[in-house]
Amino acid sequence: MLRLGKMWIRGLSKSKPSMFWLSWAYNHLVDNPLFLFITAGLFLTIIYIHMQVLDGQKMIIVRLQEQIDNEGEDKKFLIAKLQSLNEASAPQ
Repeated sequence: MLRLGKMWIRGLSKSKPSMFWLSWAYNHLVDNPLFLFITAGLFLTIIYIHMQVLDGQKMIIVRLQEQIDNEGEDKKFLIAKLQSLNEASAPQ
């Protein structure tokens, strides 16, 4: 199958000179293991960075949720203090 692809590209460049760029791209990019290695490394780097960004966002979400929970507890505490002060200062 690989040989057929190479033969097709060679035949294409000979039969249609306007498609020379396709033959050049295949010979220098697709058939070159260094290009494929660099491309795979680039994709893996992008995936790794994307995963790290997502992990950071998850940590921020957890911290914001904890902050919201703490604010709710603070409000409950302040309301309880206000009620106790109000009851203590009410005329008996």
